[in-house]
Amino acid sequence: LKALGFAAPSIEYKDGYLLYEYVGNMDLADLYGAQQDLLRNKDVVLRLVYLLGEAAAAAYIIGLADRSPDNLRVELKGNMPSRIYNIDFTSAFTKETGGIEEQAHILKGLINALKEINSPYTKEAKAQYIYSIVNILKELKEGRSLEKKHNEMNKKEEVFKRINNTEPML
Repeated sequence: LKALGFAAPSIEYKDGYLLYEYVGNMDLADLYGAQQDLLRNKDVVLRLVYLLGEAAAAAYIIGLADRSPDNLRVELKGNMPSRIYNIDFTSAFTKETGGIEEQAHILKGLINALKEINSPYTKEAKAQYIYSIVNILKELKEGRSLEKKHNEMNKKEEVFKRINNTEPML
């Protein structure tokens, strides 16, 4: 499960979560509510959507059917989402799951948050989400772990920042 970006809770964190290891700065629901200004930035939205697709693919693989902004945590580096963690794995053991379409709840939360602020990025977000799920499932099928992918993405971002002194789109 660790290769898929999952973390197992066990010690108490400042916001009441029980954590075994660090799993992000905040719930995705908190990002959608308290941090709406971040969602006005196209690069943030596209990066967030890619990471949501990644989380959806991982949840699908282990049979999580109840993904929502309340059971996903996001890690921010500055104002840019760098990782999304699935938490609360109860449904993997208690609910019968269907196909990948059940992971649409992850996208619906973001689309609702974007509509709330009249964002022009809704259509692009939907396309990026589908692309990311397909891409992640393909990479996992080829034997690449998400941990390796995150390390590669972070290295590319650092180089991009040094060259352009700006934030990358993905």
